[in-house]
Amino acid sequence: MRVIPGNAQHIGARREQQDDFGFSDLNDRGFVSHGGILAVIADGMGGLAMGRDASRVAKQTMLREYEAKLPEESVPAALSRALEAANAAVYELSRQAGQEGEVGTTLAAAVVKDQELHWISAGDSRIYLHREGRLYQLTTDHDYGRELDLRAQAGQVSWEEARANPQRPALTSYLGLARLPEVDYSRKPVPLQAGDHVLLCSDGLYGSLSEDEMAAVLEGDPQDAATWLVEGALAKGKSSQDNITVAILACEPEGVLRRLRGWSPRAVVRGWGANWRQLAGATLVGILCGVGGLWMAARQWPALLKPGKPMAVTREAAMSASGGPRQAVLPVAGSAGAPDGAKLPAPAGMAARKLTIPAASEAKAPTAAGAATASPAVPAPETAAVPKPRADAGIKAAPPGPETTAPPPAGTPPLVEAEKLAATPAPQSKGAEARPGKGAKPKRTSPGKKAGSGPRKKAE
Repeated sequence: MRVIPGNAQHIGARREQQDDFGFSDLNDRGFVSHGGILAVIADGMGGLAMGRDASRVAKQTMLREYEAKLPEESVPAALSRALEAANAAVYELSRQAGQEGEVGTTLAAAVVKDQELHWISAGDSRIYLHREGRLYQLTTDHDYGRELDLRAQAGQVSWEEARANPQRPALTSYLGLARLPEVDYSRKPVPLQAGDHVLLCSDGLYGSLSEDEMAAVLEGDPQDAATWLVEGALAKGKSSQDNITVAILACEPEGVLRRLRGWSPRAVVRGWGANWRQLAGATLVGILCGVGGLWMAARQWPALLKPGKPMAVTREAAMSASGGPRQAVLPVAGSAGAPDGAKLPAPAGMAARKLTIPAASEAKAPTAAGAATASPAVPAPETAAVPKPRADAGIKAAPPGPETTAPPPAGTPPLVEAEKLAATPAPQSKGAEARPGKGAKPKRTSPGKKAGSGPRKKAE
């Protein structure tokens, strides 16, 4: 278990800062092994600069005398000895200034050693223990208000008189006297556990915040907790706000667990509540990021923000973009179940292509050597080869037509072209020609059936 310090301070509405605080050397492992880690807080009193001087002298003397502790000296004995030395130093300061009994300071000191807590105090500065969301006051206030409450409990005065007495804040014990009337200290050490926070503070903090308000932010990182406590007290806006001083010793587990505790959800939520400036800044950043995201979306995807325009591309829009519906002419002469030369419409959305499949009669005949009959070549998809007319057929080739043909008129049966080819008379002789301007191809014949003067012979 590690001990992590945290601290914060503010002058409040006063003209000068009369509080002071300090820690022993955390890096001196030799001393920490037998003396632990010491935290000190002092709240000066008196006129002019004497309150500030008194708290500074008390803090410095307390730290110096405790760090002179020997390994064989116990922690409670070292604390008591150091407190007596600090009181003597402040008393000497007031005597040299000629203000004996008028200059003084409170002091509260806490030591964490071997997972145990020891403390000592004089005055009304307090030491709290925060554990599992609850705050426990360990010290007793040495002021006249405590004596008035005891008298009210005994029936000597009424509770109304005790609470309305203007002398309640007056201290009954503090450093700077020839002899300390009262000293509060731990009779036995308090066992500590991971997650505990030891809080030392002046009356400027607990005079503005309740214990529930302080407990709400005493979790997670000790430095953040100290800052939130001071800002929470200032947020009250008291016109007579006293100096505020906070010192924290946080007991944290080693390694990753220690870092994770600082980011607990409850600590984050409570921290935002205590620090409204950070909350406002985070809200502003979130708004700016959201506006920036919408602006980028409007530039990249305008259709998302413009109603009335469909996101999906319809079939009509696709046809309009491609120039309207088209039909492909697929000569399927010789195919099973289709008339010779029939024109079939292409599927919707497919670009029309003109493909010509050579007739079976135009395939090369077997050679004398008995070679196998060559298969008709499959034309390329884009530019299909048009068979040249035979030289001995005497048929003139028609000029090449466009890649796509216009669709037939509405109401025309799909077999009009095939019927025209069937009505064309077959040539009677080898030298016969088709009628001018028609550009018709020779009529195909079924195998074994003669047409005209008989089967054609291969040209030499």
